[in-house]
Amino acid sequence: MRREESLILLMLLIFAQVASAEDLIVWASKGSVRAGEEIELNIIWRDVGCKEYHLVIYRTYPSGEVARYPAEGYGDPLKAPGPLGIKRVFRAEGVGTHAFRIELYCGTTLIAKSKDVKVNVTRGVSQIQLNASPREVRVGEEVTIFGSMKPERANLSLEVVSPDGARRNLTLIVENGNFSKSLLLNVSGTWRFRALWSGNKDFSGSSSDWIDVEVAKGPLKVSVRTDPPGLTVYVDGKTYPGGGDFEWEEGSIHSLSADAQRTEDGRRYVFKGWRGLSNSTSISVRAEPGSYVAEYRVQYYLNVASEFGEAEGSGWYDVGSYARAKLKTGRVEEFPWVYVFKGWGGDADGTELLSNPILMDRPKVALAKWERTLNPLYIVTIASVSLAVIFGLTTLYLSLKYRARREKKPSDERVRRIREKISKLEEMRRRGEIPEGVYMRLKREYMMELRRIKERGREGRG
Repeated sequence: MRREESLILLMLLIFAQVASAEDLIVWASKGSVRAGEEIELNIIWRDVGCKEYHLVIYRTYPSGEVARYPAEGYGDPLKAPGPLGIKRVFRAEGVGTHAFRIELYCGTTLIAKSKDVKVNVTRGVSQIQLNASPREVRVGEEVTIFGSMKPERANLSLEVVSPDGARRNLTLIVENGNFSKSLLLNVSGTWRFRALWSGNKDFSGSSSDWIDVEVAKGPLKVSVRTDPPGLTVYVDGKTYPGGGDFEWEEGSIHSLSADAQRTEDGRRYVFKGWRGLSNSTSISVRAEPGSYVAEYRVQYYLNVASEFGEAEGSGWYDVGSYARAKLKTGRVEEFPWVYVFKGWGGDADGTELLSNPILMDRPKVALAKWERTLNPLYIVTIASVSLAVIFGLTTLYLSLKYRARREKKPSDERVRRIREKISKLEEMRRRGEIPEGVYMRLKREYMMELRRIKERGREGRG
């Protein structure tokens, strides 16, 4: 047998001896503990010459859930224990029987397992300590109620008794065994406080001792503000731009009012109400320390502008909302021009008649953009009239040239033809088929021709 195989066999024999000899011993310091206390395990084993030992502990809860320590791997290496062994401490959580089982490793090789060690966890006793600071204050000043509790996480009920005997309960949240809450005491006299907890399946309920806080009389500190800040409020008939701070006597009555609406530079404030009190712009209140806040809804104006067509979408919109600009048509004809919609500009964008959404985070303007072109019908009309004018002028020129060459005397037939031309010219003007300038020039020439014919006629008769 080779030397390496002999060493492996020897190690296995040693490990087997440890396990069979039950040299891994585990016991709990207490067989029964209360919830919230500690479970202490004692572990000892005989040294078999391993350089690095590792312990893996399995804990089975009363619910059947199993937890492994460490969650992965084998944990930190350990030397051989002394005669007192080593200790592992766990928090007692969950009423019932908790079972612990230990595995002992040399390196990564399992060499021994313990039997289950069981510890019974009974219902724990909760404890609450309550305090206040300061214990003496004036009306309207804050008091901090604080304290500690076992168990370390819970929701307590704080019982508050005001000087007039009225009772109310507040919630205290316990984190890491501590809690704290600040209160504004608005009535003079003795205030009493006590913390209570009903308990749960692991801990019994308990309550703290009563503590007292003395509140002395004095002017109440009151602030009147707006949200958003900076707007005007009216207190007891006086104007306070931006609000103000006041000192009122305990029990006194005061009037508060605010503007229903305010508009400035494309921004509008619409009154919502007095926070937590009323939706009315004017209220009466009994003096209490604290703040009165007039709340407003902020709106911005969208101006939708278009040189042509009919635009929609102008108006007030809540801050943070989205608006859209809209046109009813994208083509407008104003003879001889045609205007075609080309998209949105200003604070809007998009090429459709309905713009892309516009975020209303300030006053904004949406501008419709148009392109101007000549109406095709007008171009055809101009071309037709131009041809007719050219034809007419050419005909007239040839006729006059022919008459001048023949030097005929005036006749009724020539006058009749010119008058027919003038009649046609008038008809074209009424139908809008000829520009005004062309009409005037042709008519003037026709009339001059008539006068020349008449003058020649008179000369012939003379």
